[in-house]
Amino acid sequence: MYSDQNKSIKMKRFVLRLRAIGVVWLTFGCLSVAGCHGNDQKPGQSLVRVNGDEITIHQLNDELGQVAASDKSGKILDGQRKQLLEALIDRQLLVGAALHDKLDRDPNIMQSIDRAKSQILAQAYLQSRIDGLSKPSQADVEAYYRDHPEFFVQRKLFELKQVAIANKDNNADLKAAIESAKTLDEVNAWLDAHKIENTKSQSIRSSADIPPQILSKMQGHNEPQVFALNEEGKTVFVSVAYLKDSPATLQMAEPDIMRFLTNQKNQETGETELKRLRSVAKLEYLKQPDEKM
Repeated sequence: MYSDQNKSIKMKRFVLRLRAIGVVWLTFGCLSVAGCHGNDQKPGQSLVRVNGDEITIHQLNDELGQVAASDKSGKILDGQRKQLLEALIDRQLLVGAALHDKLDRDPNIMQSIDRAKSQILAQAYLQSRIDGLSKPSQADVEAYYRDHPEFFVQRKLFELKQVAIANKDNNADLKAAIESAKTLDEVNAWLDAHKIENTKSQSIRSSADIPPQILSKMQGHNEPQVFALNEEGKTVFVSVAYLKDSPATLQMAEPDIMRFLTNQKNQETGETELKRLRSVAKLEYLKQPDEKM
């Protein structure tokens, strides 16, 4: 057990190191870590000089903030400051070596820097529009809870068994076999008999997690039913079987509803702002994307 714990600790340290090393391309745009902050550092802000370039307390705190934000507990563990500082040194050494080799002038890298910068600025602008939004009210939460009984008061648990294949293997013979199959086991047997590569999985999901088009077909059916879904280049055959009722109280559901309504409001705000920007922009399509350049 102690050996497994040591391995886990070492892995966390390694992940922290990689996280702090991060994407080097953006640092190229600043020419050096110190160059991103200028030369007006106040006394006591600098922690380390790496070949003349300074790593500051602000940079370390930023890295710590990123780690805390990505960790469910939001806590900074003992020793993480030292680990992240060493990782920042590693990153600066790599940046310095890359600049020495003039990689910042490589066209592909310059394009990557521009793309990353554009993404950061676009996200920052949307975030600035979202930051001022008010949170959903208690009345909004209660209304959503009341208007969606299938997710809460009438929530049910289902057993999902899935088998996924590549779209290229979804041929006419398989479709005929699916239409005559009554269970997912029959589908699995057909795939195995025809040596079609597939991936199987099993899980338990609530009615809130089941696609609406499937959930509507499940009403009144207690026996497993098989459905076919298209999903990112794959065909997924799903067997859905009712397990039991599992109602959720308003108190239980409130955090999830609040999160959903907040995300929904943020998305709507972003879409509205994009429509506004398009409406006032001067757009000139010079070539269609399917045209040869």
